[in-house]
Amino acid sequence: MKKLLIVIILFSLLIIHSEELYQKFLNEGDYYRAVGAYKEYAFKNNLVDSSSYYLNIAAIYAMSDFINIADEMYMKASYEVNTKEDLKYASLINSYLLFRNAYYDNAIMELKAFMPESDTLLGSLEFITEMINKEDKIYFIPEFLPDSVLQDLEKYITISLKDPQFAIIWSNFIPGLGELYAGNYVHAIRDFSINTIVTGLTVYALLKNRRDFSLDPFHLTWDYFKTRDWVLVYFLYATFVTRFKNGSMINSEKVTLDYNEKLYKEYLTRFYNYIDNLFKKRIMTFLL
Repeated sequence: MKKLLIVIILFSLLIIHSEELYQKFLNEGDYYRAVGAYKEYAFKNNLVDSSSYYLNIAAIYAMSDFINIADEMYMKASYEVNTKEDLKYASLINSYLLFRNAYYDNAIMELKAFMPESDTLLGSLEFITEMINKEDKIYFIPEFLPDSVLQDLEKYITISLKDPQFAIIWSNFIPGLGELYAGNYVHAIRDFSINTIVTGLTVYALLKNRRDFSLDPFHLTWDYFKTRDWVLVYFLYATFVTRFKNGSMINSEKVTLDYNEKLYKEYLTRFYNYIDNLFKKRIMTFLL
């Protein structure tokens, strides 16, 4: 009887220790080690394969930056959720995963089901979504944000983002103008020069004599046009002019997005990290 009692006490101590251990790692922000400690705790308490187990594992993996594994664990949990509290927890985790994958609108929709309109996390998500899709209008920055975030946003709202579609239209009109609009002068000069050369060659192929390289006087007549070297003209246009023009359009979109991304990193990084920490604090209330 004494041996059985000792075994029970030791096993209880192990359970308490493993619970304290994973909570300790969570409080320290050591999420990678917290995953292993929580799995050990869940196994000893026969919590494996429950909705709470998969939700907790998904949450810890998400905070550990293992987003793909967190997605997988969340999907397993979604089939097991059967209480309102677990549903609220699952919605929070899914919103966090969507946020980490930059699906901000979807992240907001997940939160709106359970959060009041005045919620700090929800308000922050909605405002960063507005900032990413910023237009030239007046914005009112939420007062609850930290001073460091407020300072970045006050500078950010005075800067205009570049429109990728507008850049594409410019490059479709004249190759290089899209890159010029995006502020990438090296690419603008390069694309404009290349397209000017190949367009010039195409025009030369149209005007030159078919038998040699001399230029024929231009006449707007059928006899003039039927003697042109249309095979060479088509080859140059289809192979070079169209190709480099399309390349300039694609590149103008890329450099425009790069320009915007640079602004995001410079002015929205603190805001993003602030929202990330808000998510983690909410998730920790379920984990601890």
